Amino acid sequence: RDSNVLFINTAAKLILGLGKNQTNRTQVLDAFKKRFPSINFDSCLSSSSPGNPFKIPETESESEIFQIIFTRLSPSDERAYRTHAMIWIEDITEAKMLERRKSEFVSVVAHQLRTPLSGLKWTLHMLISGDFGELTTEQKVFMMKSYENNERMIGLVNDMLAADRVESGRMKYDLIRINVRDLVENVLFEIFPSAEKRHIKISFNNKADDQFVVLVDPSKIRAV
Repeated sequence: RDSNVLFINTAAKLILGLGKNQTNRTQVLDAFKKRFPSINFDSCLSSSSPGNPFKIPETESESEIFQIIFTRLSPSDERAYRTHAMIWIEDITEAKMLERRKSEFVSVVAHQLRTPLSGLKWTLHMLISGDFGELTTEQKVFMMKSYENNERMIGLVNDMLAADRVESGRMKYDLIRINVRDLVENVLFEIFPSAEKRHIKISFNNKADDQFVVLVDPSKIRAV
């Protein structure tokens, strides 16, 4: 209630630039406000409650990045509820720098991949269209499968480029109604040569007229 500092650990002293013996109320609070001038100390504390901390997930200070959590401690009595609190300061600079480097890496790799995939797409399209001569039915089937796989790769690259969705933890789903039987048969067709080479037998029991219609994102289910 009176902003008295009961305890400050060594790590917090280093972050706030305090000396070994600088532990009194004025020194600690002044050091905090100097290090984090944009943070309203009193407002953050009043916004927290036991079991419901107030979190500042990211704040920059002198080229470093911190996460700060304000929480009032669970009460042993009514007086403690009103007066005791804890402030947790975490240096997340390295994690955030790694995150940014990862995003840059994904962006560069995705752009590098998209160019050859686009070239492959149009080459396959010309072959399927008969621009270089007619294909047999069997050749055309395998070319179509290659074309579809290439399209999925392009889709994956586009997902990689959607860095904002990835970083925010949200995945985009394009839900449509499909017959799962058709998707399973399509996947089995692709993996059958590899299974046969490894002497693995695959059995898929179904009736051609059965309908297993579900609302899904086909590319995500295909990955599963």
